[in-house]
Amino acid sequence: MDQTEERVYEQANENWRFLAKWRQMAFAGHLTVLAATLSFASSAADHGYSQILIGLCFLFAAGVGPIFWIADRRTHRLTMHACRAGLELENGKPGFFRVNAILDREESVRHDLNRGWRRMDSHSKAATLLFIGSSVVCFAVAAIVMFTGVVASQRPTTIVWNYTIIHGPVTVNNPANSSASLGDQLSQATADGWEFVSTGTDQSIGAFIIVRRSKDYKK
Repeated sequence: MDQTEERVYEQANENWRFLAKWRQMAFAGHLTVLAATLSFASSAADHGYSQILIGLCFLFAAGVGPIFWIADRRTHRLTMHACRAGLELENGKPGFFRVNAILDREESVRHDLNRGWRRMDSHSKAATLLFIGSSVVCFAVAAIVMFTGVVASQRPTTIVWNYTIIHGPVTVNNPANSSASLGDQLSQATADGWEFVSTGTDQSIGAFIIVRRSKDYKK
């Protein structure tokens, strides 16, 4: 190769390395998006966030996959252009592109731009399976989670109550009496999450108040 061809060869080599690095970064970036999505969904479920919000998170991840795939296909074509230019300059002699780029399959690179999906190299197949496959899965998960969230939000909620009766003197005139007044007991019960239901009187216990509290109550 003359000096001009050497400069072109070096530039093709640099371009190939640069584009190959971008393809690897696309893989890492998409895996990061998937990991962040799963982490957020798990945390949101633990904190009781809306299922619709979790579904939107998976829907976002589903939309990112095709973007990465389109960018990877463009990078792949540019990489093949760089490989083809390098192989033409090597002219059958041992060189970077023949030995390292495609494991001595230079004829495949010469015709790669005209090949269909079934004959793409393993990296491109892996990229397609990762980007498109994960998008389909994320979209399906988003649809299921959002559908179940909508159905759950429209379903009437059944609350199971605990009932109890508090009774005692209406007023405490004698300070030595250890029994708290009915009003004080109601105030304490309200502070503990109980709510007023009704009141009444009974010959054996006198005045009483019925209160209730959800069985799922946590103070």
